[in-house]
Amino acid sequence: MVKRDKESEKLAELRESIKAGLAKSRRLVARSRELFGAAAQGEGEPPAIKTEPNAPNRSRR
Repeated sequence: MVKRDKESEKLAELRESIKAGLAKSRRLVARSRELFGAAAQGEGEPPAIKTEPNAPNRSRR
């Protein structure tokens, strides 16, 4: 009986830890959507990478 109680206590602690992690993740996702708008939701196009027109190609060295 004592072993089963300890196991259920550990499982309850794991559940609480997982719930806390999920809540934190949801808050971060909501905050990133708030900050970055539609791009964080996968809508629209990502910003283009701007390079200098005369930048040397480093792979040729």
